[in-house]
Amino acid sequence: MKKYLVLLLMVTSLFVIPFKVEAGYKTVLGDDYETKNLKETLESEEMQLSGNYSESDKQVTIYLFRGQGCSFCRAFLTYINSIVPEYGKYFKLVSFEVWNNEQNWYLLNRTSYFLDKQLAQGVPYIIIGEKVFGGYSEEYNEDIVKAIKTLYDTPKADRYDVFEKAAEGGFPTKDEIIQIANELNGEEEGENNSQSSGTDTKSNLLIILCTLGFVAAGTVAVILYERSRFNRLEYLLRKSATVKVEPKSKKK
Repeated sequence: MKKYLVLLLMVTSLFVIPFKVEAGYKTVLGDDYETKNLKETLESEEMQLSGNYSESDKQVTIYLFRGQGCSFCRAFLTYINSIVPEYGKYFKLVSFEVWNNEQNWYLLNRTSYFLDKQLAQGVPYIIIGEKVFGGYSEEYNEDIVKAIKTLYDTPKADRYDVFEKAAEGGFPTKDEIIQIANELNGEEEGENNSQSSGTDTKSNLLIILCTLGFVAAGTVAVILYERSRFNRLEYLLRKSATVKVEPKSKKK
């Protein structure tokens, strides 16, 4: 009986394990990154998938870099969920959570630098073919649908996929991203130090001017005080010089 149970578990694992790996990870240049599909992403934000939805190879992929609990990410997911009944047949979602997953965070910045030659400014960071949306606003809705339909109408062999493109070269490594980030931090610190130095110089100059002002005021006060004393003394001397001295009377 035990042999049959072990055999059953082994056979079951052949189907279950590959499915979990395929559904929960995206392989980029040989490395596996943890991901969620549309349904899983919505559920992680306590949202329910609207309409009948299924995934297939015909659909185009929306890559979403997001933060768990990010309000703008949630707003984008709310919109995507709302268009599932009408456009769900055209797209599927692969999301990377970056606030709690360091490996995904590096992938976000490697990808943004590959596409835009700069580190990501935040999330959501949305990629649909060659179209990139840094952030989300309702103003993007029309462009998002247009990007989905344009990519869907493109022959599958010609569809742009950023990670397939990365395999051709030019995709920065994690170490390169760290170096770029350090250089940017160094420039910002230099600017801050320069501004601080300028502020310190102005403060020191103000202190010197105030000190000189106090010294000058004190000197003037001393001079005026001494002049006042001199004038008083001079007045007293002149007054004493004009006093008449009566001659002493002779003794009788």
